[in-house]
Amino acid sequence: MRYAVIAILLLASCFAQSRNTTKAATQPQDIGRYQIFFSPNVRADTFLVDTQTGKIWRMQQFTDVPGQPTVWAPEKKFDTDEDFNAWIQKALQLKEWVAQGKGQQNKNDGSAATPTSH
Repeated sequence: MRYAVIAILLLASCFAQSRNTTKAATQPQDIGRYQIFFSPNVRADTFLVDTQTGKIWRMQQFTDVPGQPTVWAPEKKFDTDEDFNAWIQKALQLKEWVAQGKGQQNKNDGSAATPTSH
């Protein structure tokens, strides 16, 4: 009888611990809105993530600017294949537009022509 009581107590203890572990794993963690992630392999891959909106920024240093400032540059993120395909099409149009020489600055006023979107 004594061994039966000990066995029941051990099983109850194990069950209670497994329930607490499951509950802790399924509850959302209390994290800040902005999180910084980095690659352990490449130092340049450092990202800032807005956990509420999903927006992403990459740490970037401007070496061609006096003082070489480091900034968070926005990264393009695609949530669907359609978003990605639309971006590719726009990039190809821009590449063709530049190849045709339409991206050169106007010599009279210093302004640059821009492509039109359809």
